[in-house]
Amino acid sequence: MNIADPATDLKTRARRFGFQVLLQPERPEGWLVTLRPAGSALATPLQVSAPTRVEAIATASRLLETKLVDHLVDTLVAAGAAVPNWTPGQEWDGHVEALAAAVSECGRPS
Repeated sequence: MNIADPATDLKTRARRFGFQVLLQPERPEGWLVTLRPAGSALATPLQVSAPTRVEAIATASRLLETKLVDHLVDTLVAAGAAVPNWTPGQEWDGHVEALAAAVSECGRPS
């Protein structure tokens, strides 16, 4: 039986958008969450603590969503491109995909 690991799913999703998520046990108890742009040793990572692994994964997911959306919107604004609005009823992942597609489009030559 193959059971999906939420931490692996989160790390894969983060990698797809150019981020790295690290989950580390903290001593004496709890977990440390680190989120940073992949391959950027100069960027200051975001770090937070959580009491359990489950809460650490949920916290990392929220951090990734916030940082990712901020990054995509900033990229679009800097390029002078329109930022797609979140369509009512659209799932969050759909909104992130729309932002990512818009970023991809603004980077292509006309």
